[in-house]
Amino acid sequence: MEPYTIAKNQCRYRVDGETRERQKDALAFLKDWTTSFLTIQTALLTLVGGVLIGIKELSLTLSVVDAAILLAAVLSFVFSIRQGMWVLHQFPAAVQRVPDNEQAKSEDIYQIGVEEKSDTIERLAIDFREWFLLGIKLLTAFIVWRVACPIITKYISMVLPEYLSPYKPIWDGLLCRAAQ
Repeated sequence: MEPYTIAKNQCRYRVDGETRERQKDALAFLKDWTTSFLTIQTALLTLVGGVLIGIKELSLTLSVVDAAILLAAVLSFVFSIRQGMWVLHQFPAAVQRVPDNEQAKSEDIYQIGVEEKSDTIERLAIDFREWFLLGIKLLTAFIVWRVACPIITKYISMVLPEYLSPYKPIWDGLLCRAAQ
């Protein structure tokens, strides 16, 4: 196969084609990246479990917003872990693949899929990363909400008109139970 050039952002890279050694190295890097993030996600799920146990042990409660954000974060990590497992599942088949035609020779490992209609390694890796980032954002939102909620509740209590004060327990119960 003739070397070809890929131009991205005014940088030019020469690609000499996929060799089996390069393919193995690329898959090894991707495996290390995937397993590292799977380890981090497992630790974060353990942390969420610890938070829930700590809340129960300290007789604290979660508001509806707290619970929704935490559940969304857990689901994001679960979906990310699922995608990461599929990325790892692709590796044995990817190592065995040898480009058989010109189109296959011009593509890299990210274009490999286990079956004809299965997602490519690239699609799985992107989904894996995006679900992970969403989970991190949601955990951050949970922490910020838990810190900001008592402040918001205190402020609303100060500015709440007198005629709405009977509804304050409803507001507190829905929004910030932990602030009571």
